[in-house]
Amino acid sequence: MSLTAFLALRFLWLESGIVPFACGATWQPELGWACVAKTLLVQAFIEERAGWVAVALAVVAFRFSWRRVAFGALWLGCFATVFYSATTGVIAVLLALPVWLGWTQRGRAEATA
Repeated sequence: MSLTAFLALRFLWLESGIVPFACGATWQPELGWACVAKTLLVQAFIEERAGWVAVALAVVAFRFSWRRVAFGALWLGCFATVFYSATTGVIAVLLALPVWLGWTQRGRAEATA
C-alpha cells in the first residue's frame, strides 16, 4: 500500500510538472503546503539522504534484532527506492527484511520459547 502511494506521489505529483514549476527552485513556504512538501521531498533524495538513514536503521535493526526498527527501515527503504535512492534503499530493505520476518537468531529463539 505504501509503495503504491510512493509511486503515485512521485509520478502523479512530483514529476507531473505542475507543482515543481509552480514552486520554483528555492525554499518558499509562502507558496503553500504543496511547495513545502516538494522541497522536503527534494531534500530527502539529495545525496540519497533518505536511503542512508534507511541503511542506518536497517543496520541497527539487524544488529539488535529489533522488529519495529526493521519495519521503519523497510518503509524508509521503499521510500528511498522510489525517490531516486535505489541503491541505498534496496540495501536497507535487504538488511531489514530478515529481521522483520523473524529470520534472525534472536527471532528464532523468541519463536521457539
